[in-house]
Amino acid sequence: MPLRAKPRADPRHEARLARDESARLAGEANAAFVRQAEAQEHANRLKEKELTPPDWAAAHVQGAPFRATNTSERPLVVESIDVQPSTIADRVTIETSHQDGRYAYGDSFDFLVVQGFGGGVEKISIRYRYESDDEVNWRTFHMTL
Repeated sequence: MPLRAKPRADPRHEARLARDESARLAGEANAAFVRQAEAQEHANRLKEKELTPPDWAAAHVQGAPFRATNTSERPLVVESIDVQPSTIADRVTIETSHQDGRYAYGDSFDFLVVQGFGGGVEKISIRYRYESDDEVNWRTFHMTL
């Protein structure tokens, strides 16, 4: 029986296979790194939001049933203040000296809610934006009563 010679491996082919495998593994590692970085950025945004005070704080105060105060440490521009349900909006009186709708840090407005038969006010919503934002970046703060 004749002996057969084992075919010699092509070193260039082996090098290409090793390079392709290395590139595939590097791509997977890079994709994992991108996912990890995105997850960390998301966690950072959540933590920042958690540590950032709300833009408005509502509380019962002496001399006025409720007061909403700008607690954002930034000037705010209020576009509207809405009452829900809207059918009883006439039961809410809002008192403010900010006719231009601009509220600096610490500025506030008072509101009186008259309770009556047929249900009460469920919430008051403030539609506002940071003064430095574009006029399309409106936010809404809901005060549940």
